[in-house]
Amino acid sequence: MRLRAVCLSVVSLMLLNCGGSTGQDPSVHPDALLPSSETGDLPALAEVTADAGTPTSTVQEPSTPVGTVSGQVFDTRFVPLSGVDVTLSSGPRLLTTTTAADGTFAFEGLPAGAELLVSLQKAGYAATRVPVTINAQAGAFPLGNANALVGPLMLAKLDGSVRVALFTSEGRPARGARAFIEATPVWSDLTRGGAHGELGGAVFAEATADNDGLVTFTGIPSPEELSRLGGLGASGLTYVITVPALDTNADGSVESSGLTTALAARDLLQDASARILVLPAARATGSLSVVSTNVPSLTGGSPLPSENMLRPGEPLQLVFSQAVQPSSLLVRMTDETGKQSLAITTSLGMGGQVLTITPTATTAAGREYNVQVRAVSLDNGTTWSGTGFFFGGDVLAALPPGAPVVKFTDLNANNILNAGETVQFLFDQPVGQFGSPSPQAFVEADLNANGFLGDYTGEHGYSGAGFSVFRSEPMSEPGVLFPLVSSGYTTRYAFTYSGPNLAVGTRVHLALSRLTSPGVGLQTTWGQPLVSDVQAPLSVGP
Repeated sequence: MRLRAVCLSVVSLMLLNCGGSTGQDPSVHPDALLPSSETGDLPALAEVTADAGTPTSTVQEPSTPVGTVSGQVFDTRFVPLSGVDVTLSSGPRLLTTTTAADGTFAFEGLPAGAELLVSLQKAGYAATRVPVTINAQAGAFPLGNANALVGPLMLAKLDGSVRVALFTSEGRPARGARAFIEATPVWSDLTRGGAHGELGGAVFAEATADNDGLVTFTGIPSPEELSRLGGLGASGLTYVITVPALDTNADGSVESSGLTTALAARDLLQDASARILVLPAARATGSLSVVSTNVPSLTGGSPLPSENMLRPGEPLQLVFSQAVQPSSLLVRMTDETGKQSLAITTSLGMGGQVLTITPTATTAAGREYNVQVRAVSLDNGTTWSGTGFFFGGDVLAALPPGAPVVKFTDLNANNILNAGETVQFLFDQPVGQFGSPSPQAFVEADLNANGFLGDYTGEHGYSGAGFSVFRSEPMSEPGVLFPLVSSGYTTRYAFTYSGPNLAVGTRVHLALSRLTSPGVGLQTTWGQPLVSDVQAPLSVGP
């Protein structure tokens, strides 16, 4: 009886270790960590014993449940594909095999619950990857290995071609133009979807136009292949062709814009002649304009000093809406007066759309500059011109104002300030006036000749009015290189003298402390208010 029980145990063990593959035996990658069906290393079985004389019914379960991944591959004519390279991977773990004559493959002895990726590839056919998961209950009672099925899959053959003829908008062959094509779909999973299965995948190809503008894409599914995959009446069987912008002389400026178009496989099946594609003209429409600049006053934008302030050494930049003809550029830069020309260098970048203007000598903080620009569009010949201003300095590093200088224009050349002549307060940085009334100036002189100082209009110490001071911003004075745009800021404030003759050296006061309203007064380009009286001796100026 004990002998009979032992024999039954041996038979049971033999039955449990029986197995077969519907494909060829997979070979194990050197780095593979998965159990291999080639070596037959299945998980060990639990030991079972039976006592003599006691009928025993045994249940033998694998200590580690295992499963199988198998599948089958066809071409679009439902002919089995043999020799397809099949790779099973889970992270760095790899198993490889090839499909048999009937297109089947199998991997056995795989851990139950494993999440795997099956890759299929054969020269001349579309490749694909399919994720699979083995049932986690594989091997549990009742005995049996779970099978994760891949497909059947249908792969498109890559022996087709598509032709297009590329021309520029001027009617010339777009010789040398690069083009790309994407063909979809390229495989079908027959276990999913409708009558033709679940379609997916894409194949890409690249080609270059010859001297006649002809582009021939090869190594893609033919229209017949796509139609067999999805059916003659199906939509979405397409070839998407993309042509990048064409820059024939590699100067950064394109002669033709790019395009993207879709061709239906059904249409190409009915008419296989080369489709003619015309590249759009790269030339822009509309007038040339400035779309961005760090000096918005040039375009009539914000006049605020903080918006038009460049750090010393920082270039002025304009971004145009279209490419600019380099030979058309006219750029001039001057000091605040508009009479002193400043040396500059100019350069065009980004295909002629970005103009960079760099002063040869570094601009100084606390100074105002004028600039004029003219440019002609390379695309359509339209002209843009602008005049503006900017201030030197860093918006976060304000310069404290210094004491002004007081000078007058000696029209009579007698070295004496006479009635009707102009007196100027010359600040060391641009100053703006906000609100009203105007500040008043006073002189340390007995203007009414009564022996007292401060009891007459314009005398220092007088509580009434003095000489009204106004902003004397240079605009279109004689000698300016081009008409200037007002910034509202200047280093020059002036008044017209109307008293008796004054000698050089007479002290002149600007009574800023009398402007007590917070909305009235003078301020620097950094917004610093000038609230204290300033004075200086009278001198002869230009």
